[in-house]
Order: sequence, then C-alpha cells, then structure tokens
Amino acid sequence: MSRSLWIGLSILAVGFLGNLGFWGYQYHQNTRLDYCLEKPGEVFGGDLGVVPKGYRQFCQENTVVRQEVRDGQMQIEWFQVAGRDLTGLWDTLLERGARMKTRDPLQENVFLSLLTWKGQVLEYQAVFDGETTTITLSGSGDGH
Repeated sequence: MSRSLWIGLSILAVGFLGNLGFWGYQYHQNTRLDYCLEKPGEVFGGDLGVVPKGYRQFCQENTVVRQEVRDGQMQIEWFQVAGRDLTGLWDTLLERGARMKTRDPLQENVFLSLLTWKGQVLEYQAVFDGETTTITLSGSGDGH
C-alpha cells in the first residue's frame, strides 16, 4: 500500500474512534441512573438540605421523566427509607424553609402535601408499602 493510503486510513480510523467515544459518552449521559439528582446526597440541589441519614436517594428508570428532567420541564427526586416514615423528610423540608400549602394524610399509609419553595409548588408524596416508605418530591423545572 502507498503511504498516502495509510495516512488516509489512519485519519479515517481516528475519526471513527473519536465519534465512537463521543457516542459512548452521550449514551452514558442519557442512561445515568442519577439523571434526576442535581447534587447526589442533597435534596433539590442542596437548598433543601442533605438527604437524611437512613434515606436512599434515587431516580426512576422512566424515559419520559428522564426527558422532561433533561429538558428542564420538571425536577423530581425519589427517596426510600426502611419502615413507616411518611413525614420525616417532609419535616426536614419545612425546617429548611419550604412552606406548607396542603397536608393530606390520604390513607393510613399514604401522605400527600403541597409545599411552596422559591416561588414554585412542590409535591411531596410518601407511600408505605409494609416494609419501606418511598417518597417522591417533584416540582416544575423553572425553580433553578
């Protein structure tokens, strides 16, 4: 093979590998399981405090929600704690400056509240399933 053919193939290979690396990075960013957490370990980016001890913070695997978070249409975080603790995180949010609009213990094992914080409405929903309490905290994406 001629030298110019080798150079051309080398340039082509480098371009291919560069595109492959960029695609891999984009794929990783789009499938990360912490996509909804502005700052892992902190509630809504830290302004509402740190995740209380014993709570596990996570994001649901849901492509629609992932896209809405990515587009800035919504902000959402999930938390899980062992046992029945419907209002533990809610109390922390109030201590950090969130204001209660509604407080609705819907059933024995379900608690729903609307809060205001930095001009936006947050929805707090806690559900106890017999072993763990799962909490969803959500708001519009325009809060940050």
